[in-house]
Amino acid sequence: MPAQTHDERWFVYVDPTKDGFVFRYFHAHQLMKSDGYLDVVIHKERIERDISENSRAIYTFPKGKPKCESYEWGVYKQRGDCRWCPDQGKIACMECILYPRNLPQAWEHTPMKYSALEVLSTNLPTVSMRYEDAIEKYIEFPKMEWICKMGLNKIAKGIINSRYSGYQTGKVNIKGNTIYEILGLTKVNTRILQAVDGNHDILRLLQVAQQIGLQFKPEQLKEYYETFGCNTDLLKQANRKTTLHKIVKYITKESENYPIGEQGVCWGYSYMRYQEREDPRIERKQNMAKDWLEYLKWCKELGYDLNNMFFYMPLNFRKVHDRTAKEYQKLLDKKALEEILGENGNIQNAFQIKGKGLLLVVPASAEDIKAEGAALHHCVGTYVDRVARGETNIFFIRKEKEPDKPYFTMEWRDNDIVQCRGSRNCGMTPEVKAFTEAFKKKMLETIEKDKDKGLRRCG
Repeated sequence: MPAQTHDERWFVYVDPTKDGFVFRYFHAHQLMKSDGYLDVVIHKERIERDISENSRAIYTFPKGKPKCESYEWGVYKQRGDCRWCPDQGKIACMECILYPRNLPQAWEHTPMKYSALEVLSTNLPTVSMRYEDAIEKYIEFPKMEWICKMGLNKIAKGIINSRYSGYQTGKVNIKGNTIYEILGLTKVNTRILQAVDGNHDILRLLQVAQQIGLQFKPEQLKEYYETFGCNTDLLKQANRKTTLHKIVKYITKESENYPIGEQGVCWGYSYMRYQEREDPRIERKQNMAKDWLEYLKWCKELGYDLNNMFFYMPLNFRKVHDRTAKEYQKLLDKKALEEILGENGNIQNAFQIKGKGLLLVVPASAEDIKAEGAALHHCVGTYVDRVARGETNIFFIRKEKEPDKPYFTMEWRDNDIVQCRGSRNCGMTPEVKAFTEAFKKKMLETIEKDKDKGLRRCG
């Protein structure tokens, strides 16, 4: 044991009362000590465990509706004594695990007797939920009992936590009379949803597939969801070049060595710490699937024939993707340049060009150049002497909406853009790059016209 490990959970125990029941919230904590720590402490026990009760929610059901009074353990109004005091909202314990062993006996004489929440908790023994919300949901939607008893655990969790919304998730019709009306599925698709214990996203996939006459098998549905998530657009694509099964098989094979993302810093400080990270194989498939769909859009813009499987499902996809990304970026740069030049077709003076929300500003004094460098934290302020001697030229690129706020600084020397830097020497955005290319083109056109006229340039 080179390092200490901590494990903690909130769980709720239900005790019956005369008029209802009480939710008793306990915090369980375990510390497993490291070898180095054991060497310096007196008590040599490897594992320390502690359980403490911190909050209570007393439920009664006047006229069949839930009424709750909450209390927490603490010091009330600075009296100095710890006791049960009215809930101050200081203890975040509602997201917890329900202890099922004494249920439904503990709430036998309440409307929760047939809620089947003990079935849900047994099926998801390590998953935290807001079970106080489950009480309200069950009173509103008693048929949630069916969902729990059918083993649709993720659907039940989604209903309780209310973490599903928008068009991208499957809808549960709480006014339905049968389970098929509630889920919006046929008997066959309902059994498939049971087989994979699908969540609201998988429910939507089945609902959409049912609408367009596409029939999944359980293993096919699982593989598709692991790869594309709740992507119903791909399901409905009439111009898909091959079957979904072949696409998923292709991505599975090509993604074997695909990179996976980094864990975010917030991982250890959110509810995500109670969940295992995605299987790396699934994460690789999902990453490649996103890149593959993006790649198809690029190919369409570039005019590639996607009826050709050489383009549609290329071998060594990662290499092809990176090459196509560069080609697509060149196309975007070209379009952006053409757009800016089109907007400035009648402008002869390169210093007057505008486009992509940008404009060019010529510094009026050495102080302007120094202020630009100070604002953007780069070294253009040291170029003042060179500008004064005519060795180089400095121009400011600003946003049209903020013409007085430094954005990017461009150096022009020997009829070319030597550099263009933003804050702390950051590189150009695509819009700034297109703008500078348009400026360069206009400047070179002006220089050529001056040569043809035989004009002598000053400086």
